[in-house]
Amino acid sequence: KPQLKKLARTISDAGFYRFLHRFDLQHLLPHWHLLFKKKRLTAAPSATLGRLLVQLGPGFVLAGQVAGLRSDLIGEECQEILRELDYSPEPLSSGDLQKFLRRELGCSSEKIFSHFEAEPIRHHLLGFTYRAILANGKRALVTINLPEAVRSLEHNLGQLRWLLDWILPRLDKNHAQIWKSVWEEIARQ
Repeated sequence: KPQLKKLARTISDAGFYRFLHRFDLQHLLPHWHLLFKKKRLTAAPSATLGRLLVQLGPGFVLAGQVAGLRSDLIGEECQEILRELDYSPEPLSSGDLQKFLRRELGCSSEKIFSHFEAEPIRHHLLGFTYRAILANGKRALVTINLPEAVRSLEHNLGQLRWLLDWILPRLDKNHAQIWKSVWEEIARQ
């Protein structure tokens, strides 16, 4: 529950108090917050929503990306922002990358790779993809999911599940079914 209170405070601070109020979630806010912090949106709601989802973490970014594909759920202005949401964990230093590879591979990376580029070529919600050359000379792409990013995603998905369970009974049948299908897509990914 403390994490849900923090989540509600973050949502309210970003200017989305009306969302909390609409779904009867304002009880998660401290009393003083209800009195003094009913902040109004100062930027475009879609841009503010995008920043909020990135701030909340990878699970919320994933949910935004999935919801952004649904024209029956999200307006055109928000769709573009949500589809382009980008979340990237903190990159590993060269030393941390070598330690990570040694721990995961169970041996020195030099035994498996003749070359391993320290700069990632791509990032994703949970980590990075690197170019490498195997000891036998074949080229490879190595994707690393960072344990902290995985834990953050799992934590966010728990928060999203709680929010969904709270909100679904408050929606009409059609919207409830749409949000259930969004959750199913998130769970598949």
